[in-house]
Amino acid sequence: MADSDPKTVQGRVKLCIKTGGVPFEGPEETAAVGSWSVFTKAWADNPDTLVAWTWADLASLQAGPSIKRAVPFGGSVNWTRCKYIVVTVNYTPTWA
Repeated sequence: MADSDPKTVQGRVKLCIKTGGVPFEGPEETAAVGSWSVFTKAWADNPDTLVAWTWADLASLQAGPSIKRAVPFGGSVNWTRCKYIVVTVNYTPTWA
């Protein structure tokens, strides 16, 4: 459902992961005012080890957004917020 109440400041979002106990962030993106936004970020290699992901890396992976919320206008209770997070793993086996 679109938010019809305009904001005074646009929200900002960074997609984040945590692997090996170390957080990594994608670039900051602007959240659309008054509608839904979809953001994607791909990490082909594990940014902590700089090599391909292992199953152990994926088992302990944490993912989520870093949000700078928009300021509501006119006493609105509508804020920049996250609806859901989807993590997709594309596995391509290597055959010896």
